[in-house]
Amino acid sequence: LGEAGVPLAVQCIESWLQFVPFRELLVYEDGTLSDSNRVRLTELSQRIRVVSKREADQKFAESFDRTRFPLLAKLRDHFPLGRKIVDIPAFSDGWINYIDSDVCFYRPVEIMWAQQTGHKGVWMMKDFQNIYSAKSWQLLPGLGTPLPQKANTGLISCRVGCYDPDFLESSLRRHSSNDSNWTWVIEQTLWAALGWRCGLEFYDPDLIGLATEENRAKSRRMVALH
Repeated sequence: LGEAGVPLAVQCIESWLQFVPFRELLVYEDGTLSDSNRVRLTELSQRIRVVSKREADQKFAESFDRTRFPLLAKLRDHFPLGRKIVDIPAFSDGWINYIDSDVCFYRPVEIMWAQQTGHKGVWMMKDFQNIYSAKSWQLLPGLGTPLPQKANTGLISCRVGCYDPDFLESSLRRHSSNDSNWTWVIEQTLWAALGWRCGLEFYDPDLIGLATEENRAKSRRMVALH
């Protein structure tokens, strides 16, 4: 979360506090958050803790093997969203549960979570198109890294045991070791590939979806909009 995104994030977080039961909510900031907005966020609930960029960098330096995963380290260094696939798992225990700061809830999340009963893999929301850092031919079976159709990483629920940095490093190497070919959606591409490998399931698009005109019109029936 950056300074510019705080007003919308506060509205969304207030909806999480109302509809999403959690013991602790970690808000990851990108280094631009002011002291006043850091206080503003923590005052929303005692269950909220802001993870500073400095804290995340320190944890990364202490626990991440740059020699073993040079491309993942490069991704984190050069793309802010790279932290989403490298840092978030380091702060997770049991399940990696992630929500973008512009996802707003309208109904209790248990309606959506009921789909996950007995499933121990990866869950994501569905997009209306493929937005990946990949050529169209790489989406064909047998070519490139296998990717699911229309995955969106605005909301992720992933068992920690499914998170595999060795697979992500090799996927980056197969995709392109030249970071000049990476785009801002490389993070979403990697999460999608990981999800495909671990048995990805999608939340019901009638319960959570992008904030399109059609979905806004039926927001009272939806659990969340991104």
